[in-house]
Amino acid sequence: MTTVGPIDPAAMRRLNAATTLRELHRRRSATLTQLTDETGLSRRTLELILGDFVSLGQAAESFNHKSKGAGRPARQFTFEAQHAFALALQIGQDSIEVMLSDLYGAPLGSWSEPVSASTPREERLDKVRGAVTALFRTLDVSVAKVAAVTVSTMGVVGDDGIVELKGAVGAVGPSVADWSGFSLSEALSDLFPCEVVVENDAKLAAVGEGWRGGAQSASDYVYVLAEGRRVGIGVVIGGKLYRGLHGQAGEIYWAQPVFGLGEPMAPNPLLALDAPRTEAGEVALDLARRARSGDSDALRDVNALAGALAPGLHAIACLLSPEVLVLGGAFSDIGAPLVDALGREFDSRTSPDTRLTLTELGNKAVLLGALRTSLDRIESNLFGP
Repeated sequence: MTTVGPIDPAAMRRLNAATTLRELHRRRSATLTQLTDETGLSRRTLELILGDFVSLGQAAESFNHKSKGAGRPARQFTFEAQHAFALALQIGQDSIEVMLSDLYGAPLGSWSEPVSASTPREERLDKVRGAVTALFRTLDVSVAKVAAVTVSTMGVVGDDGIVELKGAVGAVGPSVADWSGFSLSEALSDLFPCEVVVENDAKLAAVGEGWRGGAQSASDYVYVLAEGRRVGIGVVIGGKLYRGLHGQAGEIYWAQPVFGLGEPMAPNPLLALDAPRTEAGEVALDLARRARSGDSDALRDVNALAGALAPGLHAIACLLSPEVLVLGGAFSDIGAPLVDALGREFDSRTSPDTRLTLTELGNKAVLLGALRTSLDRIESNLFGP
């Protein structure tokens, strides 16, 4: 016989409050009667809970004059989406971007700052601080209302939060000055009133693509962040981001030759797509534009690139059998010609029914993934038991 202990009244109040706030968030706005029907809580219990929400700024109360029946209009409660903010920060090789949103993910504003690969760590961090300060000053809102921060970075982010740009064999990311062997979370902890969570850019891009991009309908998918000779992969299984041992899942620096990006490889001008502000980058962008317009010479380079990438991508498709394989990063500038060429390469092999597609978010996939990650943490704190 199982004995059930006494119910903790405080725990029950927290559970009831979380249930009510979750339902109000889902509906955005609801009458007291609607919330009573949906939560199963008594009217008096809901009045007390909603009164707390209103006093805390989490909800606003009004009267629904369109409600049916005579007498006093129905009491209407609306979730206050700006009672707290979610923040996303992307630190890349050549730029820093920061975005602030309300609790539904609607952007309130963003700010960007250019940097270079040679920018030292402290100077890069100063640029981050400057971008964050400029955004809040421009929006005229308080950083004290930030409830979650997610930072995207190049390289491996270990379970201990340490960023590493080099592993057992060679570099895992671009050649960025002094950006390895330190805790990025600790370096930025004084900027915000909440925990700073740091994650790898390819993994966050996968989250973004599943939220608002080409993988929205999939629960198992792979996002390929292809940046010139650097390829990072974000793997989502059962709707959950897969980090692997020490956060190294998808960091395929040791397999670059398998992906056709190691030496020796026939030079391909499209590899410079990850350096748009250089002369070689401009040539690569022009080549991509010509390929999209059907230029035969440019398409030869695209086909060569697809042939080099196909063995590694095909191996991943066979190993994981994802519903969708999304191609993002700099190579997405090539567009449909690269996806079509990869499709032909896959068709020439025994392949799973994985659908190849191009990112729908472009270079915003990483930042949106960081934003979704911040929102997930806020929702967990607000609506958790």
